[in-house]
Amino acid sequence: MEFEVVIETQQYEVDMKSGLDTLTGVSDAARCITQTVLERKVPIRKTAQAPVRTMMKRTFQGSYGLKFSIDVFDEILKAKLRAIGQSVFAEILSYYLNDSIYIEVTKLSEKAQETIRSLGNISQELTDRLRITAVTNIHAITKNFGYDVRVQQRQRDGIKLLVEFNEESASTLDLERSSEEIEILAAITRFNTKTGNGRLQIKGANETVAFGFSTDYEIVSLVGKKKFSINLNDNNGLRPENHIHIRIKVSPVRLHSKKIIKYIVEGNVD
Repeated sequence: MEFEVVIETQQYEVDMKSGLDTLTGVSDAARCITQTVLERKVPIRKTAQAPVRTMMKRTFQGSYGLKFSIDVFDEILKAKLRAIGQSVFAEILSYYLNDSIYIEVTKLSEKAQETIRSLGNISQELTDRLRITAVTNIHAITKNFGYDVRVQQRQRDGIKLLVEFNEESASTLDLERSSEEIEILAAITRFNTKTGNGRLQIKGANETVAFGFSTDYEIVSLVGKKKFSINLNDNNGLRPENHIHIRIKVSPVRLHSKKIIKYIVEGNVD
């Protein structure tokens, strides 16, 4: 599978240290996602002998770009990848890269959704792992020089953008969790019943926002869990203007721009 990473600079050159950090971050993220999906466990460490590796290919003219491939060297894992399919895997790669910077990918094929659902709580563990180091490294060129970074794939009908890292996504590396508790009226639009993470849409808002629980999800009451899963089911297939909303006590997590990118659920309000 071949992909491209593009650093949006006006010259065909970038600072070597920051550029290499960014390319390393993309490589680590791609390897980690691929290995997790195929082996169904998040790799603890990376080695040169790993069954999944990224290979640098060639640069191309324009903004500083590099073609790279994700190669699988284990026959069993190769078979699993073939069963998923390259186009579906590209969707999954895009999903986790965006999820790591709190962006929702809404257009996913049923096969991609099912693959992600099948990972259960490993899915959240993967996203958390990406945020620890890989996403920080990817933003090196953005934080130091202000350049945007795109990961994309050339397909038959043109170039498909998988994710864009920019100054706003870089600000997710340094979040502010508010100590205040507020009450919101929201509809649950996505919910992982194993981890308690998902996305909600505030009444009247156009975008969804990530949410999670302040305590270990295992100790959340069954009544509380059902309230979220039932609301998700009630809103399935409905247009936003017809959503059924529930009241929730939350603590907002904000960027320095004050934009809220996640809510920490503190309790339910009847």
